[in-house]
Amino acid sequence: MRFGPLRALPQGFLEERLPILFIWLPAWFRQQHPEIVKALRANRNRLSSPFDLHMTLQHILQLGEGKTNPLVPPEDCPHCQTLFKPLAKNRTCLDAGIPEHYCTCDLYETISSKQAKKLPIAEQIIDQINTHLRTTFKKYDCKRLSLKTIKYAERRVKDKTGSNEIAYRFHIVAIRKKAEFTATVRYNKALKKIAQLPLESINRVNQYRSNENCIDDKVGKKLCVCSK
Repeated sequence: MRFGPLRALPQGFLEERLPILFIWLPAWFRQQHPEIVKALRANRNRLSSPFDLHMTLQHILQLGEGKTNPLVPPEDCPHCQTLFKPLAKNRTCLDAGIPEHYCTCDLYETISSKQAKKLPIAEQIIDQINTHLRTTFKKYDCKRLSLKTIKYAERRVKDKTGSNEIAYRFHIVAIRKKAEFTATVRYNKALKKIAQLPLESINRVNQYRSNENCIDDKVGKKLCVCSK
């Protein structure tokens, strides 16, 4: 779910990041590979990612061809594996190749509106969106955005003490057409600055397709508010 009233709520974070995966095994396959059935049952309650699913599809092809060559994990996820073998119980998002912005395993706590406004994070998110529009998508007629309000903000619990760098999630609204964005950022307390935000760490959470006809780039479309 990428748009709609539910996506605009904090719970919408989970709706966007936890798709359902169904795997059905034919009876003959269950009989021939009981170890795979056992592994899949164990993996139902363990963290997996599309990288693991891709390796599972490779594993299926190998089984069909009668091959037993070791499966090579992708460079982006060296610890990923086939779902036909048990996953580690204590697997992390990093192990599964899941970016911090899409990780649902870390515990976050809501911070007050007053606390959020004291931090320069929301303005810096808008600044970085404008930078992307000015550089990567400069050929399109997109307006410069400015901050209207902060809908909610969260701080990762394990970062509360000790670390100088803290992970935050912000849901903000821009003045132009009330464009709504969510972003996961790493904030350096000493520098009072967020780290560089890649495009995949910024989401548009209200519908925009019919309004942004000046741009045909599907990634840039989520950031752009057309001038006309």
